[in-house]
Amino acid sequence: MAHESRFPAWAWWIIGAITILAISILVFSVVLGIRAGQEQVEIQRRQQIGIALQRATDAQVEGNLQAALDEYQKILVLDPSNDLAQQGIKNLLALASGGEAAATQPATGSEPAASPLSAPTATATAVAPVTAAPTSTPASTLIGYWDDAQRAVKAGRWQEALNNLILVQQIDPSYRVSEVNDELFTAYVNLALEKDNADNLEEALTLYQKALALRPGATDIQRDRDLLEQYLQVLTYTGVDWELTTAELTALFNLEPDYRDVAERLQQAHTARADELAGDEEWCAAQDEYNAALSVASDGDLILKRDAAQTQCRLADTAGAASTGTARLTPGATPAATAASVSAVTSGDGPAGGRLLYSTSDPITGRSQIMSLTIGRSTPAQLLLEDAAQPALRSDGTRLAFRNLRNDMAGISSFDPASGLMLRFSQYAEDSLPSWNPQGSRVVIASNREGDRRWRIYTMWAE
Repeated sequence: MAHESRFPAWAWWIIGAITILAISILVFSVVLGIRAGQEQVEIQRRQQIGIALQRATDAQVEGNLQAALDEYQKILVLDPSNDLAQQGIKNLLALASGGEAAATQPATGSEPAASPLSAPTATATAVAPVTAAPTSTPASTLIGYWDDAQRAVKAGRWQEALNNLILVQQIDPSYRVSEVNDELFTAYVNLALEKDNADNLEEALTLYQKALALRPGATDIQRDRDLLEQYLQVLTYTGVDWELTTAELTALFNLEPDYRDVAERLQQAHTARADELAGDEEWCAAQDEYNAALSVASDGDLILKRDAAQTQCRLADTAGAASTGTARLTPGATPAATAASVSAVTSGDGPAGGRLLYSTSDPITGRSQIMSLTIGRSTPAQLLLEDAAQPALRSDGTRLAFRNLRNDMAGISSFDPASGLMLRFSQYAEDSLPSWNPQGSRVVIASNREGDRRWRIYTMWAE
C-alpha cells in the first residue's frame, strides 16, 4: 500500500518555486559581481594605455625611439587593435627604414637627437638597425611629409596628420616651427574629440594634455580636459565608494549638468548610497539621499523608497523623544498617519508595555512589514512580521491580529509573539482592517469579498 506524501502537492510546488527563485537571485548576484569586477579591470586597462601612450609620445618627441617603441608595444599587449600604437610604430619604422635616417644631422655638426631603434619584439616586422652615421634627409622628403600632413588636415584625417607632423618634427625640429605646432594642436584636439566620442576616454585625455602642452592658455581645451579627468575619476570610484562617487558627481554636475551621462549616474549614485544607509537603518540619512536623487529627476519607485525612509526617520525621532507610554495602531491607517493617531494605554495593561506596532514597506524590497518599536529608547524598530499589514493588538497584549499578504495565507491571521503561534482566521484576500472586541474573543473585519464588491462588516471567533 502506497503511503501518502507528508506534504501536499501544492507545498512541493511552493518549495520548488522558492528554490528556483533563490538560485536565480544567487546567480544574478554572482553575475553582477563579475560584471563589476570586469568594469574595474577595463578601467585600469584603459588607464595603463593612456599612461603608456603619453610616455611613448614624449619619448618620440625627445628622439628616444627605442623607448617609444617599448611603450607602443606595451599598449599593443593591452589592446592589440589600438590605432595610436599601430600608427606610432609605423612612424618609428619610417624613421628607421633604410635610406631615410631617424634624425637629420644639422649643418653645425651637432649630434643627432634620435636614439638608435632596434627591431620590435611585439610585431612581426623586423626593423633594420640604424647605422651609426645617419645621412641627411633630402629636403623633398621633409616637404613631402609636410604636404601629406596638410592634405590630411584638410580632409579631417587627424591620425594621419599627426603621424606626418611628428615625422616632420623628428626629421627637422626647426622646420616651420610655428605652423607645425599650430597643426599639431589642431590634430591633437580633433583626434581627442574622436576618441572621446568613441568612449576611448584615457586616450582622449592624453591627447588633450598634449594639445595643452602646446597651448597652455587654451581655456576651452582646459575645460574639456578637466571635465574628462573628473569623469574618469568618477568611473574609478563607482561601485567601490558610493559616498565619494556622489561627491565627485555632484561637483561635476554643478560644473556641467549635461555632460555625458553625469545626471543619470548622479541619481544612481544617490540611490545606491541611500539603499546602503537604509540597510544600516540610518533612515534619516537615507531619506536625504533619496531626496537628492529625486532632485535630479522624478521617479515613482524612488518616491516610495523616500516615503518609507521618511516614516522610519520620524518614528525613530518620536521614539527618541518619548519617555513613557504604550501605543496601539489604528487598524488600516497609512504608516505616516498611524504614527500620529495611536491611542495611549497604561503600561500595566499587558506585557506589550512600551511598544509601538505599525505597518510599513521595506524601502529596498517593497514588501509590507509589521514593525515593533520600543518607546523611550534610542533603538531602531524591529521586524515582527513580513508580508503583513494593519496590526491590531489584543487588549491583554498577548495576541496580534493582522492582514496576511502571503499568497498562500491571504486573509486575516493572528500571531502570538511569545510562542510564535500563527492562526488563520479567514481565507479571503479582500478581508482587511481587523479589530478586537473588548473581551478579546472575537475579531471584527471589513471586506468586499462578495461578488457585488460591496463593503460589509464581519465578525469571527478568535479561538
